[in-house]
Amino acid sequence: MSDISNIVKNQNTDIKILLIEDLNTDAELIVRALNKEINNIKYKHLINHTELLKHLPEFSPDIILSDYSLPGTTGLEILAFCKEIKPDTPFIIVTGAIDEETAVDCIKAGASDYVLKNNLIRLAPAVLNTLDKSASLIEKKHAENSLYEKEKQLSLILSTSPVGIINIDKNGIIIYANNQAEKIFGLAIDNILSRKHNDPILKMTDYNGNPFPSEKLPFSIVKSNLKPVYDIKHALKKPDGSLMYLSVNANPVIDSDNKFSGIIASFQDISSTVKAEKEVIESEAKYRDLFKNMIEGFAYHKIITNKNGEPVDYKFIEINPAFEKFTGLKRINVVGRTVKNVMPEIEDIWIQKYGAVALTGIPAHFINYSKDIGKYFEVTAFSPQPGYFVVAFNDVTKRKEFENELKNYQQKLKGLNTELTLIEEREKRRLAINLHDHFSQLLAISKMRLSELINEKDFSKEKGQLSEVREYIEKALTNSRKLTYELSPPVLYELGLIRAIKWHLENESESHGFNFDCSCKIKSIKYTDNGQIILFRVFSELITNVIKHAKATYVNVIIQKENNYLIIQVIDDGIGFNVKKNLAHTTSFGLFSIKERIEYLDGELIIKSKPNAGTKVKITIPLNQDG
Repeated sequence: MSDISNIVKNQNTDIKILLIEDLNTDAELIVRALNKEINNIKYKHLINHTELLKHLPEFSPDIILSDYSLPGTTGLEILAFCKEIKPDTPFIIVTGAIDEETAVDCIKAGASDYVLKNNLIRLAPAVLNTLDKSASLIEKKHAENSLYEKEKQLSLILSTSPVGIINIDKNGIIIYANNQAEKIFGLAIDNILSRKHNDPILKMTDYNGNPFPSEKLPFSIVKSNLKPVYDIKHALKKPDGSLMYLSVNANPVIDSDNKFSGIIASFQDISSTVKAEKEVIESEAKYRDLFKNMIEGFAYHKIITNKNGEPVDYKFIEINPAFEKFTGLKRINVVGRTVKNVMPEIEDIWIQKYGAVALTGIPAHFINYSKDIGKYFEVTAFSPQPGYFVVAFNDVTKRKEFENELKNYQQKLKGLNTELTLIEEREKRRLAINLHDHFSQLLAISKMRLSELINEKDFSKEKGQLSEVREYIEKALTNSRKLTYELSPPVLYELGLIRAIKWHLENESESHGFNFDCSCKIKSIKYTDNGQIILFRVFSELITNVIKHAKATYVNVIIQKENNYLIIQVIDDGIGFNVKKNLAHTTSFGLFSIKERIEYLDGELIIKSKPNAGTKVKITIPLNQDG
């Protein structure tokens, strides 16, 4: 209902009146006459056209009252202007005198009424009557506009709908079809309308291409039962002979006399869905064969949780024959039962692991040993939907046993490699002791006796030759001492690993001309003799690598103890190398051997290097608690 209608019927709201009158006395009379009959009027008094131009848009009156005779203009001109600005606002001429012809002209121009000033008793009823008529007209116009907009929207919806829509009258004649119906039938609208709903030109068939029985068409069913039907499936034969599959819904149309007057049917092309369903059926058959014949064990489960949502068990939904073969468990004894019933000794960790897959959707891959079955399985687990998980697995027991044997063999080889190093070191030590205690001592005594002879006897003729012999003995003695140190440096056994490393670094620096720093925050360590021998030989090989390969001019050695670990770092400014490539190279036995020996000591070897960026080697070895 409009605001004007409420004003007229209830008079609870102000009636806004725009009064155009050049005489103040007449304006007062008009207002007084209105106030006698109408409560709550609100008016604005204007005296000419100029004021009207200014106030009409902003005041927005419910009704306009205007004198016909105004200075410089007429009531008709005022009326024309008001209708241009406010075409729906009612307008009444209030004038002292007006002839019949002029009055007719005003009514034709859009005036709602006219009232003579000598008969103002009629003014209030005329205003109320005009407002009432205006409200009715406005409501009617609004209703018509609303209906037009709804019809326009409905027409737009129908024309753009992806669903075909037709209206069939009570005689089975198609009286409306939308654009999508035209596309589905493959016929122009004009060739669809006025045809019977079962016209052969529409080529309706069942899903197998056979003619569709007329009595089973939606129109026939709805007309018979006067009830909606849903998802009636039939097909249309296309010009190329292929079928378009349709799903049809239909509702009865009942007229005002409660009689059947036709149906509204909607239908859509579901060919892609039908095709997909066929493919799914075929695919399911293929996958069922695959499921039965796949060599991997397969099991589908539902996770079972407690009230806190924590996994506590799971149920077997389906298994394949390979599952039975690998586990020895039969389908009849597994499907529908929980794992705790089937495998009472299962560890909770596996329920937690599979529960995480089912509840988070994050897949997992691992090798699992089943105590109940006594086998190793390589398992891939994933979740096809929340709360469920699938495992696909292979029996890898033989492979795992072989890997364990290989691992044990490799561990033995590691120990053998280290043992050979220690045997070699002991043999070097034995040779060094023999050289020092016997050969070197004999050379030293021979040198002393020869010197005494030269000084005591007169060997003037043979003195030069004897001196030459003494020099050879001196060189042999020097070389034997050097060989003794190279075979087994006494400093390692007498003063320990730290002093031996410093001695070796000083000796190699002097021999090969590189600068070095040695930062050591500990004086000595308590470590096994064998461990110190291995670490010294590893350090020696690292320095040898620096000399032979790195072309370094500077070496920084850092020795420190952190917590209960000994850390030795060797850093050079040499040419560097590709660590990954070097370690993978089959000829790089040196670094491999170093790594093996460090691992034998339960240590860690980290090598960082890049071409032209130097090399940093870090050795970390766990010490004994008293180390």
